[in-house]
Amino acid sequence: MKPNNVLSRLAIYTKSNPLNTILVLTLLGDIFIAIMTGPMQWPDSFGYYKAANTLSNGEIDIARTPVCPLLYLLAGMISESAKLWIVGAIQITLFLFSVKCFFRVAQEIKLSNSIVIASTCFYVISTQFISNNMTMTSEPVAVSLCVFLIYYFFKWYRNNSLKSWSMILLLSILLIFTRPSFLYLPVAIAIMALIYLCIRQYKRALQMITCTVVCAGLMFGYCRIMERKIGVFTPTVVSVINDSCIAIRAGLFTSNNVVNPEIKERLITFEHRTVRNPLWDYPNLNGISYKAIHEELTLMRGGGGGKNTLQWYLMALKTNYSDFLKAPVVSINIPSLYLYGINIFITFSQLCVIMLISAICLIAYRKRSGIIPLFSIFLWLMCAGNLAVNLLGSFAEWSRLFMPSVSLFILLCGELCNRLRLTYIKGKPFA
Repeated sequence: MKPNNVLSRLAIYTKSNPLNTILVLTLLGDIFIAIMTGPMQWPDSFGYYKAANTLSNGEIDIARTPVCPLLYLLAGMISESAKLWIVGAIQITLFLFSVKCFFRVAQEIKLSNSIVIASTCFYVISTQFISNNMTMTSEPVAVSLCVFLIYYFFKWYRNNSLKSWSMILLLSILLIFTRPSFLYLPVAIAIMALIYLCIRQYKRALQMITCTVVCAGLMFGYCRIMERKIGVFTPTVVSVINDSCIAIRAGLFTSNNVVNPEIKERLITFEHRTVRNPLWDYPNLNGISYKAIHEELTLMRGGGGGKNTLQWYLMALKTNYSDFLKAPVVSINIPSLYLYGINIFITFSQLCVIMLISAICLIAYRKRSGIIPLFSIFLWLMCAGNLAVNLLGSFAEWSRLFMPSVSLFILLCGELCNRLRLTYIKGKPFA
């Protein structure tokens, strides 16, 4: 029968390829969420609106890096009244393309069909439940950009085209200026450059070095601009706020441990509380310069510009975070059976174990086959960088930093399952 309506055309479209089915269901889910909830605003959303207004005046905002504020600014130029709906539509579109890219990468790294489909579905469900595409924060944009980066890195790894390398450079810049938590990217890329140097692929090494230098140089220049504005060398003041929150939660940022008399007086006002939350406590420090707070935190770390930062974080772990490794990947309080299951079965420590098993598999594959799995190494480095950022930068709610990189861990787990399946079921050596 010749298709003569939308539903029958959709049925034919989805039968031709499982990816088509996933894309249609994802789009329908996004449309349903958009109709039911409209644009969803979190407390952070208003910071992005403010940053957009600041950018419109020709200045950079001290609290938000420019990519997402620029998106809101451009949407407002199209229609101020429908600005949030336009942003939501853009985020949905980006996500649909990211689902297609994720599926293609999963296919290209030789995962079994069942693992490809399961991984893609898990990617869609995870991102939708934790931070859907109608949420007015940086997470939806960062999630899609992260997948695009992996997709173009794989294309570059396969064909070494200038276009793919250019996209890697562009996406790396966009990611670190969307969420500074992606600053581990230049480090991962630099390690890949070192590997390419060791195996004498000098052209690829030079391209990776260029990516590292450009990303690090741009962020360095941005931090210098911020230093002139607030007196602290940092991409945003959020890093100062996060550090102070960590110190408060760990019992290190107290009136007995600070020198500045104004900060000491403010800290005394809320230290008597039995239950304290740094997101509530921090407003008590409003009016005090970020430079003064940063200087106190530096002194606590041992001075010298934070040379004992690792020791400082270890003190925080020892003080109040002995069970930090048991922390769930999702600490957002949303009533959901799906999230409840994730909180039970996926914790920080379990992801560390997965990383260790994956590293062992990569080493075993290298020894048995003599081939260096470069794409898998890059994927592993990005996951490791994300965990390192979470460990050092987000004791309170590390799911906010984990969320944009969820696709990396899903791909890593899919690849690991595939290796173990081939090894123990089909008897092949970590293929």
